[in-house]
Amino acid sequence: MKISNRQHGYSILELSLVLFLLALASFIALPRLGAVLVGGRAEGALRTLTETIHYARSTAAVGAQDLFLHLDLREGKYWLSRDPSLISEPEYTEDLAEIHRLPAGVKFKEVTTLGRGRVAEGRVTVRFFPDGTVETADLHIEDRDSREFTLSIHPLTGSVHVEEKYIVQKGLG
Repeated sequence: MKISNRQHGYSILELSLVLFLLALASFIALPRLGAVLVGGRAEGALRTLTETIHYARSTAAVGAQDLFLHLDLREGKYWLSRDPSLISEPEYTEDLAEIHRLPAGVKFKEVTTLGRGRVAEGRVTVRFFPDGTVETADLHIEDRDSREFTLSIHPLTGSVHVEEKYIVQKGLG
């Protein structure tokens, strides 16, 4: 049996080198990770808003009644309701009353609808009809890096087209 005199473990030099390499990797990667997270917030908000629009269209058609997407531009929140009033707040007994909020650093820049035109402050609604059609609308969203996104809602199909720029559908602007 052979016995080694070498001790098990790492030297201070080896540990220092590993810590230095970890710090260097963090220094390089963290700014990029931050940009990805902020960008991811905008994309996540667009995805959630698109899902809400699809849900609203199908719910209005299945329920054979009007449904309204309320957008509070100042507060960065939105919800679905059967009440068309711009001053309404969702009632928690209503099955559609979940309030969604845009993430930090993401905001509604403005909303353009066929009925109200361009709205840059306050509240606006987008109407979903019982026959499956939707009020023509463009929702403009901006993130903290001033990137602009447009969600255009097609009136006949209810499909949502997302562009990473500010656009207005023909007939709205």
